[in-house]
Formats: sequence, C-alpha cells, structure tokens
Amino acid sequence: MQASPSFRSIAWGQSLGMEKSDSARSDIVFGAIFLGLAVFTLFMSSQLFERVQAGLSIRTFPNFVGVGMAVLALMLLAKGVRAMREEHGASEHRGASGREAAAERSLRDLFQPSFVLRGLGFAVLGVVYTQVIRQVGYVVATPPLIFCAMLLYGEKKWYRLVLIPIIVTAVLFHLFRTFFRVPLPRAGLW
Repeated sequence: MQASPSFRSIAWGQSLGMEKSDSARSDIVFGAIFLGLAVFTLFMSSQLFERVQAGLSIRTFPNFVGVGMAVLALMLLAKGVRAMREEHGASEHRGASGREAAAERSLRDLFQPSFVLRGLGFAVLGVVYTQVIRQVGYVVATPPLIFCAMLLYGEKKWYRLVLIPIIVTAVLFHLFRTFFRVPLPRAGLW
C-alpha cells in the first residue's frame, strides 16, 4: 500500500510523477498570472485619490502589496524559465508518450481525495474564521486559524504549531495597527 504524498510534495510537484517541465510550465503560468495581478493592483492604487493621513498615503498598502507580488512573481517566472532551459536538453531523449503519461499522472494525483479534502478544510476554516472574528476579535481568532491550517497541511512539530501562530498574529497586528493605522476587529474579550 503506497502512502499518499504530503502537501509539500504536491505543492512542489514531487512524487506525483510530475516532471520538471510540468512544474516549470506551471511556475511560468502562475508567475505570469501573478505579475499581471500585481500590475493591475499597482494601476488601481494609482487611481486612488491621494489623501495623506498620519504620514501615510492611502496608496501605501496597495503599492506595498503590488510591488511585493511583482517581485515574487518575477522570481517564480525566473525559476520556471531556468528549469525549462535545464529540461530542454533532457527532453530530446524522452518521447512524447512519456510526457503525456506524466501529465496524466500529475493531473490525476492533483485530484486525490486527500488534496481536495485539505482544500475544502481550509475553505471551512475561512468561513468559520470570518464568523468567529466578529465575536472574539482578531487577536483571539487568528492564532487558532493559523494553528488549524498548519495542522491541516501536515505540520507536526509542536513548537512550530505554538510559536508561529502567536508570532504571526502579533507581527501582523502590530504592522496594521502601528504602521498602516488600520483598526482590526476587536471584541470585549481584550
């Protein structure tokens, strides 16, 4: 009996029979999509009415997101192009039937029940989070969400399961409250 691949192996295209060229193509496609989304974000933020409040423009956060997304998209594109170049020489030694079989395996394995269930589980977590955050606030609702998401995607080290949700919540809270001056949902619990 073969064990199902972990989320990390699915995310990186390993142990699915996915060839490097398949992974490289998806890197290029998603890099291009996210680069387009980044350009759209930057364009839309340039259309916002310039209003400076407490030293920050209303455009600051969207520009921050757009530039960050563009940098990551370009890195993903570069990774995909580099992998395609490396694979180009090896692809001549392999027939078309081998590539087609690998593509069929990767598509079939992408829709394994474990992968689909993780996605549905994360969607349920998101819905529950949007309801709970109204009742208990950001600081109380966010660490359990991150904890559950980490469990759902296979994290097993207890110190990571404890520390990462607390640190991420604290950093994001401080970033939004202090730097961006955006109030986060609060409740009577804190």
